[in-house]
Amino acid sequence: MSTGGASRGVCATKIGVQLLEQAKVTRRKQYGGILSYEFIAEEASISPKTVQRFFNQENVSRENAIAICKVLGLSIVDVTNAEDKTNRLFSKKISKKNSDPLVQEPLQSPLTLEVPEGQVPINSSFYVERLPIETDCYRAIQRAGALIRIKAPRQMGKTSLMSRILNSAKHSGSQTAFISLQEVDSDLLQSLDRFLYWLCARIANRLKMDEGLENLSDEWMTTLGSKSKCRDYLQEYILENLTTPLVLGLDEVDVLFECPQIASDFFGLLRSWHEEAKIDPTLEKLRLVIVHSQEVYVPLDVNQSPFNVGLAIELPEFKDEQIVDLASRHGVDWAAEWSNYSNYSPLQELRAMVAGHPYLVRVALYELARSRLSIKEFVEISPTEEGPYQDHLRRHLINLQQNQALMKAMREVVSANGPIRVESSIAFKLKSMGLVKLRKNSIVPLCNLYRTYFRDRLGNNQ
Repeated sequence: MSTGGASRGVCATKIGVQLLEQAKVTRRKQYGGILSYEFIAEEASISPKTVQRFFNQENVSRENAIAICKVLGLSIVDVTNAEDKTNRLFSKKISKKNSDPLVQEPLQSPLTLEVPEGQVPINSSFYVERLPIETDCYRAIQRAGALIRIKAPRQMGKTSLMSRILNSAKHSGSQTAFISLQEVDSDLLQSLDRFLYWLCARIANRLKMDEGLENLSDEWMTTLGSKSKCRDYLQEYILENLTTPLVLGLDEVDVLFECPQIASDFFGLLRSWHEEAKIDPTLEKLRLVIVHSQEVYVPLDVNQSPFNVGLAIELPEFKDEQIVDLASRHGVDWAAEWSNYSNYSPLQELRAMVAGHPYLVRVALYELARSRLSIKEFVEISPTEEGPYQDHLRRHLINLQQNQALMKAMREVVSANGPIRVESSIAFKLKSMGLVKLRKNSIVPLCNLYRTYFRDRLGNNQ
């Protein structure tokens, strides 16, 4: 790979890519929170593909490299300087290849590692964009009455994406309110009236609208039905007092799937708000982002469901190049360097163990960046109670043990040598947990991590 100014162009070094990624983070406030490849390309008057190639350390013209660096406030000399310590470390590894070329020697990354738990912070250097998903969402949320629904198994990055959508909207001048339905006390889910009262109170609280909170009790004393009171309160005391749009982010709406009657009424209410926004100048200020893990198995009238309108986003696993990119941000450089040894590919070995699951990949790279384990050693210890996934695996095991149908199906899946068919509702629940993936109408374990661990723990050692 060329790293200099040959006639074919220039490319970023490994340290240069880290500088580029850091600049994306530090420049977000200046540019309103949107620094995707497409955004950088538009600012630099070049194609998004060219920006992506530069970030992937591929050759681009010197003029294009300068344009990209200018957008990010960097010098092309710093970004494309070949004499960095990453290359010197690689030379050191080459000289040791006869002894043990697979031993990991973490780079001294200029970035501080983040513990991979919960959502990825807004200003994190470890958030991986899955374009064009982000840019599609950032544009969609600017539209009056917008509705975005994000679906993916657990720990795939749904909340991290929603936070970025809300952050983008905030930088564009909107008010935002993030509400997780995991916050709802179980007794509130016994009554639609109490649940909607709680929701209105949370919205007013998030917006710091003290006067709105004071008016809530009065509104709720009227003889109107619960849905009408909620709509009127939202319109009269929230939206009419805002001069800008309101983006309401509803996380973990799966909570309501266990309460079919409340779910039917509430989701019908969301759909009515979305439809009325097309004709009501007050309700058009409201934009919705809905996040869920499971398939929607609550019976809903197609004309009263928010799950068949708006922009639908289903988050995919990381691709190979995204894993390599994230490895580089962690200072883990095996993917580009060690694949030449005896046809051995650390990337593919890691991918076989954890697939492209964002959380599992982040844990792997975090552990590799802070330890001296080789990939082979990491893969060997991962599906055990000693490994870095012990809490994650144990939580899944407990959840399976609490549902005999799910546990039986998972035992069959990990014991089989190929895809198997199970009852549709069971398949979708296992998929929403992130344990399996679909193969047409059948399912297989998501990755060897789950196959190996659950084959052992569910009593089918083979």
